[in-house]
Amino acid sequence: HGTMGECIACSRAVKGLPLAHRVVKAGAVVSSTYRRALEAEGVDPDAPLHVSLAACRADRVIERGDGPTLVYVHGRGGLPSTYATRRAEWWSRGALGALGRIVLPGAPEHPTNRTAWLDYKDDAWTPTAASLRAARDRVAAVIRREAAAGREVWVAGYSEGCCVGLGAALAANARGFVGINGRAPPLDADGDDGASFPIVVYHGAADETIPRDRALRDFAALGRSYAPIAVEGAAHGLADDEGRILDHGLRRLGLAAE
Repeated sequence: HGTMGECIACSRAVKGLPLAHRVVKAGAVVSSTYRRALEAEGVDPDAPLHVSLAACRADRVIERGDGPTLVYVHGRGGLPSTYATRRAEWWSRGALGALGRIVLPGAPEHPTNRTAWLDYKDDAWTPTAASLRAARDRVAAVIRREAAAGREVWVAGYSEGCCVGLGAALAANARGFVGINGRAPPLDADGDDGASFPIVVYHGAADETIPRDRALRDFAALGRSYAPIAVEGAAHGLADDEGRILDHGLRRLGLAAE
């Protein structure tokens, strides 16, 4: 199991077809060049098959045995299936290998993206109270469920998942939090029960999607102690380094490597 593109590429490889001119975003107009290529293969560009990403958006749980739980909150456009399959090797690294369960909640489909946790006000920065509350409560329920089963629960989040994950961790009193290339929830967001736990925040110094200076101002405004760490030269997308940073953050917070 992988992304839609990988599934289609595998299908075409099995059939011996060239791996091109096949994936079209829903609602997109097929250009004349690609239309001719598709028609040459006997494909009707006006009658595409529709592939649902519902299975990829669904929550995933990776069972590892004894050990604490990590609730990892993906970013805007992310999919739990990506972290459960294409990035499966992460969960045997260092401190990540000491985890007993990795819970990957999935954001819903959004009109502007394949997944999104939040809507934003006109400034394109501040999340709306309703969307933040809904996302935070959903992830907080996962944290409480894991804690009720007697597990120690750590939380982490990337990009938009950082804002949602920290809000949920504050509402449900997690063991600790690692933020990666994200921002803090607004100071006036409700749901904070006064919980106190260690917070470490990693941010790419070259991140233009969520600028580090602006994000750190939000963390400072939250009024909680946290450790900010700049990742020199890193942009917003981190690829495999996202997993390495997550491992480093959990070690820094005290989760021992296996």
